[in-house]
Amino acid sequence: MWIVTEGPFEFITVIIKQSLDMISMNGIRITCDVKLVTDDWKIEGASGKESLLGVVTEFVAGKWSDSQIEEFVKRNLPTACLSAQELEDVLALGQEELLEAAAKELRIVSGKGAASELAEICLYGVLREHFNCFPMASKIFYKQNSHDPAKGADSVHVRKETDGTLTYWYGEAKFFTNFGSVEIDQVVSSVEELFMPEKMKKENRLILNYRDLEKNLDDETLYRKAKEMLRGGLTDGFMKVLHVPIMVIFQGKPQSEGADESAFFEEIKNLQLEKAKKYFPKHIERLNKVLGGDYISVCFHLILFPIKEKKLLASWFNTQMSILAK
Repeated sequence: MWIVTEGPFEFITVIIKQSLDMISMNGIRITCDVKLVTDDWKIEGASGKESLLGVVTEFVAGKWSDSQIEEFVKRNLPTACLSAQELEDVLALGQEELLEAAAKELRIVSGKGAASELAEICLYGVLREHFNCFPMASKIFYKQNSHDPAKGADSVHVRKETDGTLTYWYGEAKFFTNFGSVEIDQVVSSVEELFMPEKMKKENRLILNYRDLEKNLDDETLYRKAKEMLRGGLTDGFMKVLHVPIMVIFQGKPQSEGADESAFFEEIKNLQLEKAKKYFPKHIERLNKVLGGDYISVCFHLILFPIKEKKLLASWFNTQMSILAK
C-alpha cells in the first residue's frame, strides 16, 4: 500500500478554516490558459466567455510519465470523495485512515462504477488548485449512497470572488482513449443536460439538503445569499455567476516525446489547441440553441489533460483504490 508523501492535512485544514489561498498544482504543468477570441478562431456565435486550460504532467527523470497524475489523485482524493462532516470526523485519525475512508466511497470499489471517477477527482483537483474553488457537495460521496438520487453534474463547487460575491461551478468530467468527433458529441450532450431546468432545480435542492455548503462557507450572510440563488434555479442572475468547467482526459502521445522538454510541451500545447478548435464549434452551436440569449452569460472552461496510457493509468487507479478500501 502506498502512503501519501505530500499529505492532504495541510489542504484539509485550509478547507475547514475557509482559507481560499491558491495552492500550486505541483507536478502538473499548465501549457495554455486562453480565452476563445472570435477573431482568431473565427467561431460564429462565440460569447468570448469560452476558454481553454491545457494541463499535462511534468517530466520525471527526463521522461514523460503519468506518475504525476497518481500524486495529483492522492492529494485530491479526500476532498473529492468525502463530505465536509466526514472530513472533519476522519481528519484526526491519520493520513492513511483519511485515504482509506475516501477510497471506500468510490463506485469502482463497490463494483458500481469505473475508472471514470479518476477524471472526476482530477476535475476536483484542478478546481481546487488552479481555480481556487471548494465543493458545495462531494458528488462522489453522495452518488455512492444507493438511496440518494445524486445525479446531474460531476462536480458542484463555489468560489468566493475578490469583491465578496460567489460564483458557482458545475462541472463535467470525461475519461477517453481518443477525443474525436464521437467523444465531442458525448461531452456536448452532457453539458446540455446540465441546463435542463428540472435537473438543475433537483441538483440545487440536493446541494442545500446536504448542508456541506453551509458548513464550508461558515458565513451566515453568504450562505443566505447562496440559498436564495440556488433556490431560484436557472434565473438570469444565476446564469451570470455560473461557470461550467469541462474536464477531458484523453490518451495523446506526441511524436516529440523523446525530444527535449520544450519541444514536447510545445507539441502538447498545439495538440490541445487543435482539439479545442474542433470542440468549440459544436459546443457553441448546440449550447446556443439550448440557452438562447442566456448563452452569453455563462463561462465555459474546457480543460484538456492528455495522458500517456489510459489503460495503465486506469489499472493503477482501480488497483490502488481497491487496496486502500480494504
